[in-house]
Amino acid sequence: MALPINTYRLRPPLKISMERYTKIATLGRMVIPVCIVPPLLQLHGDIDDLVELSWGQRTFEELKKLGVTGEFHVMERLGHSINKKGMHLIGDWIEKLLPNL
Repeated sequence: MALPINTYRLRPPLKISMERYTKIATLGRMVIPVCIVPPLLQLHGDIDDLVELSWGQRTFEELKKLGVTGEFHVMERLGHSINKKGMHLIGDWIEKLLPNL
């Protein structure tokens, strides 16, 4: 499972480096940045019978070569699905990336 975060925002999140943003428009004094490559959270079950674990790992490595940053987690005793631990990882990932309001 891949969960891209921060694909479209009017301003960059506070915890993400500005290097990953580019100026696409200037409206008066306001610059609208766009995240070029959002961080990726990829979870993969070690007993997935639909997508081989090596395929998921290789996909993540190829994406890293293209500039994608993020995390890859192998979920123990999990097939092609999600479990409570995975949902907690997703929740923590989102909270880490969202700015404080």
